[in-house]
Amino acid sequence: MVKQQSLKSWLKKTKSQRHVKSLTDVRLLLRPSKSKRSHSEYVCSLCNEQGSLLACIKCLKLFHLICLGVTVLNLPLSEWACNACSQEYHNDFLTSLSKSIETQTQEKEAILRKLSNKLNKAQKNTKLRDFETKFPHLVKHGQIVYPIPDEILWSKPKLHGLEYKNPPCEHMPLFPNEIFEDIIYLCDFSHCFQSILATPCFKCESLYSALASTEETLLSKQLHISFIRPLVSIMLKAEAFRKKGPFLNYLVYKTKKLVPLDRLLDFSYLTFLENLFQTEVWVVMIEDIDKELFHAFRDFSFTSNYSSLPITYKIKLLVLLTNLLLETKIFNDECNRRLEIHTKILRENAEIQAVLRQKKTKPNERAALEEKIDVMKSELKSVPIRSQGFGLDRFYREFYLFPWDKSKIYIKTQDKNTRETFKWTYYEKKHEIESFVKSLSDKGLREEHLIDQITEIFAKNEFISGEAESTSSETEEPKKHTENVYNLNTLKNWLRDLHLSIASTLRVVPNSLYLTSLDASDLMSIPLLFINFHQAFTDHSEDIPKILKKISNLWEMCELHSLWENSVKECQNLSELFLCMHLLDYQVHKFNEENKVVEIQENAYIAARRSYRLERLSKIKKEVEKSQDLVCYLCGECGLVVCCDKCPKVAHMECLKVEMLPEGEWLCPVCVEKANSVRVTRSKHIKF
Repeated sequence: MVKQQSLKSWLKKTKSQRHVKSLTDVRLLLRPSKSKRSHSEYVCSLCNEQGSLLACIKCLKLFHLICLGVTVLNLPLSEWACNACSQEYHNDFLTSLSKSIETQTQEKEAILRKLSNKLNKAQKNTKLRDFETKFPHLVKHGQIVYPIPDEILWSKPKLHGLEYKNPPCEHMPLFPNEIFEDIIYLCDFSHCFQSILATPCFKCESLYSALASTEETLLSKQLHISFIRPLVSIMLKAEAFRKKGPFLNYLVYKTKKLVPLDRLLDFSYLTFLENLFQTEVWVVMIEDIDKELFHAFRDFSFTSNYSSLPITYKIKLLVLLTNLLLETKIFNDECNRRLEIHTKILRENAEIQAVLRQKKTKPNERAALEEKIDVMKSELKSVPIRSQGFGLDRFYREFYLFPWDKSKIYIKTQDKNTRETFKWTYYEKKHEIESFVKSLSDKGLREEHLIDQITEIFAKNEFISGEAESTSSETEEPKKHTENVYNLNTLKNWLRDLHLSIASTLRVVPNSLYLTSLDASDLMSIPLLFINFHQAFTDHSEDIPKILKKISNLWEMCELHSLWENSVKECQNLSELFLCMHLLDYQVHKFNEENKVVEIQENAYIAARRSYRLERLSKIKKEVEKSQDLVCYLCGECGLVVCCDKCPKVAHMECLKVEMLPEGEWLCPVCVEKANSVRVTRSKHIKF
């Protein structure tokens, strides 16, 4: 290729944006080459001759303009490719062109982005400066320090980059919300003071089913007895209770020294519940707590009509009992003790938290202090006064995980209209709680704490998901209290058992007439059978004076006999008869124990006499066998012989001319002659 020189013409001043190769003068291309290079280096690829040549930008082959059919006017102004390389060169050119276009587009977008960021930053800086002027303690080095109070956070969500997410739907309770709060209160009170009340563990659904039933259930009875027991123990000490009524209350007061209070309550807890509204010890306090309930139950018959009460009144009554319990000395002392423990632990916790905030604390010391905080939390849970919520959300809704129902997370929402009532809902499945956590924001103080608490609950496996529980268990009917259903038949069977036990102790035949009249008796006629209980054994006995002497001991040493009889005559319902029955049962068991001791002593004496007689007979038998002959004294031969009971002589039955074995004692003819002989009775098998 000829040496190219720069062309100082208008061609060089082109304003094309593409890269333009330096051009050579056309006239120089037409001149012969003055190059000193070899002929083989610069020749046309078509004619293999030298001259002015045009080079391909891709394959670097040389061509004459004439061989290519190109005139000077058609000479390319930039890079040129031959026919073989033109397509490839065109593709490369398009690729480079698209890349340059893309690069230019990206550069323009970057410039626009920078401009928009500057504009946004300017706007944001304006909002941030406004925010900083209002809340300077929440901004540090031009940035907001999270977490911040939830009210401030959600007042301007765009400033904090928040998006509202809908939480999952909450479950409503299966019973009215008006009584749901009282049911939760009863369950929580029962669990917190379980060590004092000895109440069973139960859930809201179980308590509602037990109280809604028109029949007596085990849970309902245990709960009433547990709540009444401390109140009745105070009531029995009051003089107002003993003076109320002529006989029965005073009998109960005296009977509590002989019969445990739990046994009295087990049979007649409704009678004691009725006395609470009639005894001056509790009347004033009940009227102050709930005046409407006091007037509703003052003349109410609990023993006959309590099962037919609506569940609302039953729940109000239990809530009233809890309020009365909190006024007693036992619960006051216990609450004060727990409050002191809480105050002490919280003070120590605050001191430890202050130490942990210091940066000088070593890692080992920090770990020990954190472990101590966990121990304090467990101590707080062991002495609860009431269950506390573990967190709040942005709407001030409280979240609870009760220890008596770990299958649900309860949500307590305040009513916006009344501001006094609360609405209760719950989550019972794990995936519902997880989706709820995703709807919270960790930039808020309350919701960040709530997220941490739920995460900790899942980490410690304190939540038991309700997915595995069947829906039938939630609506399961309460177990009927079938073991201790106390009715008239129970009273009859109890009285019959006492009658049979005394008949067995006295070793006489039970009075069938008394038992028949007991089976046919009703609530009006059975008190007479109570009073005539000890006289039923004198009608059909052979040794009447002896029986009368023994049966008189049943009430002889008891000072309460006349009081008991008057109380039985005064009884108006079955529960009061059961209260009288306890004293009779105590006296009968005492009578049976005293007579069993005499019987045991007599049996021991009889057994000693029997053993002595058997021992004496065995000695006599051995002496007789040693001195007995072996051959017949008549014929002098051995064989089957009969032994004389007095002397050692034996004889064959043939020799004695006797066909049958003599019964009883047998004496030989020699001993028969002696009239005054001592006889020893021997059995038939000894005679051979």
